[in-house]
Amino acid sequence: MPNIIVCVKQSYDVQQLRYDKVSKQFLLAEAPKKMSDTDRRAVEEALRIREKYGGKVIILTVGNQDSIDAIRQAYAMGADEGYAIIDKDYENFDTNNVAMILAQAIRKMGNFDLVLCGAESTDGYSRQVPVKVAVYLGLPFINFVRELRLEGNYVIATSDYEDGLYIYRVKMPAIVAVTLDINEPRTPTPSAILRASRKPITQWTLKDIGVDGVKVHFKVLNTYVPEVRRKRIILDASTDDKIVNAVQKLIDALRQERII
Repeated sequence: MPNIIVCVKQSYDVQQLRYDKVSKQFLLAEAPKKMSDTDRRAVEEALRIREKYGGKVIILTVGNQDSIDAIRQAYAMGADEGYAIIDKDYENFDTNNVAMILAQAIRKMGNFDLVLCGAESTDGYSRQVPVKVAVYLGLPFINFVRELRLEGNYVIATSDYEDGLYIYRVKMPAIVAVTLDINEPRTPTPSAILRASRKPITQWTLKDIGVDGVKVHFKVLNTYVPEVRRKRIILDASTDDKIVNAVQKLIDALRQERII
């Protein structure tokens, strides 16, 4: 029966982000948050594995106090346990810091067969944390997974790359990063959400997992909304004899912009 750790992140809901029209800065203080979309798929996949093979689904996150809500969301879906590493300086951490902290927490937790992550977070989209966790733990890593199954002590995964699909067979323990295509997450019932609000969550500090401070290697200086100026090119394809000319003008314009 596999023990599965799922790393999740409480991300900004990018569909609801607003920005100041003068400064072009995002109004992050007002932005709602939710569990990252691919992380929700990772939780769902872990639950499906548990339903088929037994075992336990354990949720792990690092962040500020808001990050606990991501564990509550996973609890509502059906996760068994939750661990949160809380630090007030989390917003200043880079991807290397986050990966190192997650790896240290996983070492402390021990007794796991599989670690699932979302391939990228909904807001940062760096795609760096899962592979760095694997490096810190010295474990095999499979990225961009859209299909997953277990076969004895092995995980069989289908990864989706630009040049085609790749099938991997890797001995566990292993780290797997999943894509949005792997499944459609379940919707928690109201009673499950209520139970999740009462379920205990283990909270650790950095010292609790043996981390004596972090060194930030890079810092995001600014995030802003770029100004978009439309060229307002209008192509007339109102009649059959004008369609060919309009299509050619469109192709020429796209080539000029190096889009094709």
